[in-house]
Amino acid sequence: KDRETTSYEFRLLSPDRGKKNYTYALGLYHKSLTELDQMSGWIFNGDVDQFDGEFNISNLALYGKLDLLFNQGLGLDLSARGEIVSLDYAATSLKDLDYDGTYETSYISSVDNMMDLLLGLKGVIYYDITEADRVFASVSRGYKAGGVNQNPFISDQNQYYDPEQNISFELGYKSFKEKSSYQATFFYMLRENLQVSVSAQQDPGNPNSFYYFTSNAASGHNYGAEYERSQVFLGNKIKLTSSIGYLKTWIESYKFIDPTDGIEKILGNREGAYAPRYTFSTILDYTLPIGIGFNIEYLGKDWFYISDNSNQKTDNYTLL
Repeated sequence: KDRETTSYEFRLLSPDRGKKNYTYALGLYHKSLTELDQMSGWIFNGDVDQFDGEFNISNLALYGKLDLLFNQGLGLDLSARGEIVSLDYAATSLKDLDYDGTYETSYISSVDNMMDLLLGLKGVIYYDITEADRVFASVSRGYKAGGVNQNPFISDQNQYYDPEQNISFELGYKSFKEKSSYQATFFYMLRENLQVSVSAQQDPGNPNSFYYFTSNAASGHNYGAEYERSQVFLGNKIKLTSSIGYLKTWIESYKFIDPTDGIEKILGNREGAYAPRYTFSTILDYTLPIGIGFNIEYLGKDWFYISDNSNQKTDNYTLL
């Protein structure tokens, strides 16, 4: 893999930062990325011996941020970002059928001149109860950029997946002190054109041609809560960190054309993939006087689906 990146950024910051009850920042950001991917050997379940792919991605973003302090402890943060993402992709996959050193079969895949205009907004209102304790509420509009599934055997209609948009609401409490810190957050997210993980048999005559890839569904939502606490003991030699999270996801019904038989199927109406209902972890870090440290970690997860169009799921588990 060979990656070449060029980027630049211009920022305008408000003068006398820290001396007024407001600050602002404006910026322009650009990044261009060229990535060359080369592989040889057993690729895509042995269907390819040599793979050469090239990405050309350009990001151009304009952003701004305004922070207001109304009175002692009460503030409002506003931010916005508009971004244009353009993408070109081309790849060649070769197969030596009789292993004589000559590639008899080639597969060409490409995505040309894909361009998306993306918009992100966020507003946060907060109140500092003390210097170490803060309550906050936020609403935001975010996005996940689209992309390319590199597998050459995925049908053209599944090669590119579109951006996802979401609207999020959060309510939380933070506390940061010298020996301890903790944070609790409740959230709710509405998702549109959401990106989902699906699998399909691309070649009806080959039962081994199952591939996982990213696609788009219609809409869905997430909600849940997170809590994290950190505490240090014995002059910072011991640190105990614990966290617990609850997540409930839902994907509305959407249409999916199965490449196996070309039949339109209805998916969704259930929880999303890779979304366990609960997660938890406890980590104990200890640093010896000589500077050597070690840690013990105990974590666990609930079951989750491994694909958005399959009923296969994992078991819940714990790990020490």
